[in-house]
Amino acid sequence: MFNETQPCAFENSRASMVFMISALIIGILGNTSLVIISLANRDMRTPPNLMIVNLALGDLMFLIVIVPVNLAYNHECSLIMSTHMCKLYIGITFLVQGVSVYTFTALSLDRYQAIARPLRWRRGGTSNNHPKLRAFLTVILIWAISFSFAAPSIKMADIYPYDSVCHLPYTSFATRIYFPIFFVGSYCVPLIAVFVFYSMTAGTLLHGLRYFNQNHQTAPDRRHKSRVRLAIIILIAALSFAVCWLPHHVFTLWFEFCEDPHRIFERSGIEILFAMQQLLPLFSCCLNPLLLYAMSSNYRRKIRIILRHLCGCNSGLLNAKEPLFRARNWTLVSLRTTSLTRGSPTLQKRAGNQQGSLNSNETNNEYRYTRPSERHRQNNMARMLLD
Repeated sequence: MFNETQPCAFENSRASMVFMISALIIGILGNTSLVIISLANRDMRTPPNLMIVNLALGDLMFLIVIVPVNLAYNHECSLIMSTHMCKLYIGITFLVQGVSVYTFTALSLDRYQAIARPLRWRRGGTSNNHPKLRAFLTVILIWAISFSFAAPSIKMADIYPYDSVCHLPYTSFATRIYFPIFFVGSYCVPLIAVFVFYSMTAGTLLHGLRYFNQNHQTAPDRRHKSRVRLAIIILIAALSFAVCWLPHHVFTLWFEFCEDPHRIFERSGIEILFAMQQLLPLFSCCLNPLLLYAMSSNYRRKIRIILRHLCGCNSGLLNAKEPLFRARNWTLVSLRTTSLTRGSPTLQKRAGNQQGSLNSNETNNEYRYTRPSERHRQNNMARMLLD
């Protein structure tokens, strides 16, 4: 946000402007594609993916509203905006922080329950819609809590006549109460909860691996890799948010409680801290979709299908033999027979018949999809929880 003492930090800094524009483009494309993939494909409308959509919507709001304003201000070293635009700018800055951190908290709790107590997590009701309803209500609660923390900033934000710049009334009694409360409630406490849940999840995964080793069993390669990948995604996402938003809070609290705020920018190295508190949140908005596409085979496959349909490619890595959007959660028989029929002669016989029928159709470039049975659906759900 702007205040009366900050310099035009990126004046004549072409590298910083290029970074902001690149982050704006990458962040909008990445988060928009996440929303489209998760909502357009019915098999992707799981509670964790709905949380990811919520996170992407918050990042899009920040990128669309905040970044263009920062670009205009840093280019001209001045900006004329109305009072309503000022309140919108300040409010979204605080609102998005709460939405992101509380979504991470909900995701960490959801992942812990899914891995440590999968049956209890799945038994959310008598129908499959209850987990989605629970996720939807969680999203509403996240936005309500985030708005309650951001509401005071919206009320206090204004274009003050002595400098004609949009900002909060810094060093006032109200802001010296509000900023610490916001820092604790929308940064410290949620992140502590996040790392507690992630630690419990990691402990559960390690206990599972120890169980396999003690019983001289080997966990399936795909399941083991999925668990490791899940732990890495969770760790990187949580650490990136904490690191990217920490300079913003440090700078805000330092400016608020220092003896002479007007002399802050005379200190050596303050320009670096000021640049970090503006640029790192942009990096955080771009990192989440890049991280998912890099480490999630489901999202990577879906984006490959979209690219194939957009560019009309029919060969190479973009040649994915499945429809652009799925209306139902169908399962390709040939992908499941190996893992589902192991140790069951009856299922092996059925799978052999189905595989022969599938191979006969492959000559005509046709694939037969079979609705999974209840047992197959439970196995598919167990795999989906680990992807």
